[in-house]
Amino acid sequence: MSIQYSRGCPYDCEFCDIVILNGHKPRTKTKDQVIRELEELYTHGWRGAILLLTITLSAIKRNLKKKYCRQSSVGVKVRDNLRHFSPKRQINLADDEELMRLMVKAGFDRVFIGIETPNEESLVECNKSQNKNRDPL
Repeated sequence: MSIQYSRGCPYDCEFCDIVILNGHKPRTKTKDQVIRELEELYTHGWRGAILLLTITLSAIKRNLKKKYCRQSSVGVKVRDNLRHFSPKRQINLADDEELMRLMVKAGFDRVFIGIETPNEESLVECNKSQNKNRDPL
């Protein structure tokens, strides 16, 4: 099951249609909206995994830190009501130890990371500059 947390993306990767569909400006739901959606899923019997759909958490990580991970109510809802809560993320999550610790505290127990290619030339060619200069392993 999924919950859409954000729309819009500041990047301009050649292969992606997100900016065409949702624009470059990231927009997020409020904490209350996300909690209501989690409660509705639980009320309707959902006990499986939840995928938090985010176009790019990198662009909104301050927002996530402030609004969600430091708010214990979200973590309590996630831990008490659901088995898994995993966001889609970019590999640069590994650059932010504080965010990773806060995510664990809030109930995130796994992260989906898409790795297009470890090849630098391919990343340059498709305008995926935010993933350059790093070893995905």
